[in-house]
Amino acid sequence: MAEFCIDALDRKLTEAGIPHQVASYMGGKILWYPNRQHTICDGICHRGSYGHEANLIEIMGLLTPEEEIHDDVVGFLTPHEVFERIKKDYESRK
Repeated sequence: MAEFCIDALDRKLTEAGIPHQVASYMGGKILWYPNRQHTICDGICHRGSYGHEANLIEIMGLLTPEEEIHDDVVGFLTPHEVFERIKKDYESRK
């Protein structure tokens, strides 16, 4: 069985030493960066999220200006795409 999308993102962030938290959420999972109390970006994958049927992630936060024009969330992102957004933000704050 393929790795669950949030688990793959969790693994990549852990390997990179980027702070985050993960929890069960609505029959799926949610990941907060850097943590639940001070969230810059969260990613979800559950039956109601955009992309869940393809094992993809929906995020709120770290959207591009073009994405923000249309909505406050973006779905159908791979764990790698979400990781790259978080990594870029994390490195800019060092």
